[in-house]
This record gives sequence, C-alpha cells and structure tokens, in this order.
Amino acid sequence: MTAPHKPCLLVVDDEPEVCNSVYHLLRHRYHVLRAHGAAEAIEMMAQHEVEIIMTDQRMPLVSGVEMLQKVKSRHPEAIRMLFTGYADINSVIAAINQGHVYRYLTKPWQPEELEAAVDDAAAEYLRLVERTDELTHCRERIAQLEQENRQLRASRGGRP
Repeated sequence: MTAPHKPCLLVVDDEPEVCNSVYHLLRHRYHVLRAHGAAEAIEMMAQHEVEIIMTDQRMPLVSGVEMLQKVKSRHPEAIRMLFTGYADINSVIAAINQGHVYRYLTKPWQPEELEAAVDDAAAEYLRLVERTDELTHCRERIAQLEQENRQLRASRGGRP
C-alpha cells in the first residue's frame, strides 16, 4: 500500500525560525520545503512540484509580492499565500487585486489559523487540478466528436 500524497508547501522567509516553525507545525500533513529568499525559492520550485507557496512580504532584495509575480508566470498553478508582520497594506492590496495571492496572513499567526489557511489552499489546488483535467477531457471529447462528424459528412458526400 502506498502512502497518501502529501501536498508540497514551500515556505519562504528570511527568518529561519519562521520557516522552521511552519515546518514543525505542518510536516505531518505536508511535504514542507524551506527557502530563505526569492532566488532560493525559485530554484526549489524548478526542482519540486510545489502546490502551495507561502512567503513573507518583507525580505531583502525581492519582496514577497515581487517573488509571487515571478512565480505566477512560471508556475501559474501554484496557490500563492502572503504573510507579513508589518502593516504593509498597500503591497498586500496590490497583490490581491492583481490576482497573485490566494490568502493573506498576519504574523504572528495562531497555529489553527495557519493550518486552516494551508488546508484551504491545498483544497483550492485540488479543485483547480480537477477542473483543468475536466476541461482537458472535454476538449479531447469535442475534438473526437468533430472528427466523427467530419467522417460522417464525408461518407454522405458532404451533405448535412
């Protein structure tokens, strides 16, 4: 019997203790990866199928919003979450309005709040994957029916 699939969560924060606390809280239900900056996170995403990415807003060199914008273009299927301990509300509003963030959390968070938010993100990822699969199946079926329709018309000499 194979073990159930654990969704992959990438936590990005320049404070290692934040990454470690999320890891210890969620490691039993999620495959938790930790990165301490945007460059490391993007490299990890190239190596792993990350379903959920959760990043701090305030980091050196590249903000969380900027990183999520890069991630969205390369990994549009990943569910993106943003957290910050600062009242950087303009960046958060911009990120949400631009469609780059699924959920916003404030630091410090309560463990139950974080677990629920990540669980919601994992459910959203599964919903999107299922929808994509259904659309793919529908497109394949439409193509098959169009081919059958062309063959039927050809067998009738082009008559409807």
